[in-house]
Amino acid sequence: MIILDSLDKISDRKTPIVLTIGNFDGVHLGHQKLLKSLKTSQEQKSFCTTFDPHPVEYFDVNKTFRRLFSTADQNKQMQQLDIDYLVRLKFDQSVAAMSYELFLTQFTKNLNIQRIVIGHDLKIGKDRGGDRFSIKTWCQNAGINFEVVEPLSVDNQIVSSTYIKQLVEDNRFEVVPKFLGRPYSVNGIVIHGDKRGRLIGFPTANLTRHRSLYVPHFGVYQTRTHWKNSTFDSITNVGKTPTFKTDDLIKIETHIFDFSQEIYDEEITVEFLKFIRSERKFSGIDEIKNQIALDIASLGRRPNT
Repeated sequence: MIILDSLDKISDRKTPIVLTIGNFDGVHLGHQKLLKSLKTSQEQKSFCTTFDPHPVEYFDVNKTFRRLFSTADQNKQMQQLDIDYLVRLKFDQSVAAMSYELFLTQFTKNLNIQRIVIGHDLKIGKDRGGDRFSIKTWCQNAGINFEVVEPLSVDNQIVSSTYIKQLVEDNRFEVVPKFLGRPYSVNGIVIHGDKRGRLIGFPTANLTRHRSLYVPHFGVYQTRTHWKNSTFDSITNVGKTPTFKTDDLIKIETHIFDFSQEIYDEEITVEFLKFIRSERKFSGIDEIKNQIALDIASLGRRPNT
């Protein structure tokens, strides 16, 4: 897969292209249905266009919007779906003010677009003027084939990033894979923390977290951690560690069972399986140690095993 941040960087302008446009937050099963529909011919290349930041994030004055997954995860999911080109365009004022006709014309100028495939609810361009009906008309006038992929439903529920977020909000992690296609997870680079976990006998891998990413409720979770080609059972705390509060940062701290390796600066993925309890403030280290032991025991394990 070729990843670009500008149409100007495309060197191949003759190969027949099937284009789709969207945000694809999470690349859930609905997104996968659409993306798989791009691959109908060996002669045509699939071309997926998305935005950074997410348009909703750009217009969110109060900065409350959170994406489900990182761009690195999106790259990985697109790669697994065998997408040929992924172009992540910077969403700024010039893009926001652009009509959908001008936006689409940028692609026909730079690429040999044979077909455009969109999701049923896509709206692009200034004032969101480019919907499934106006884009269809534009494609007919441009001599480009056009297709709308209708929403995917599971158990009479339309698959969407919003609904998946709601499942996470409700701690229904066991249901998430039915809509996402995989467990809800957080991935990132392991960084140096306060090393307080090591002092109390429960060393943790501390993850970086971009401020624009969604996180579950503050609390303790049963998790599964992937590192390189290995998978480990784990327990994870999400929150601001109120007992030892030294800053206002949200931390994701994972204690990995049967694991003793140093993995600073390594990438890991932490899958959330079950909510155990909410985060709370403790009186001191002894109370924390006792509670962690109880949390681990609730998973049918003993500490350090």
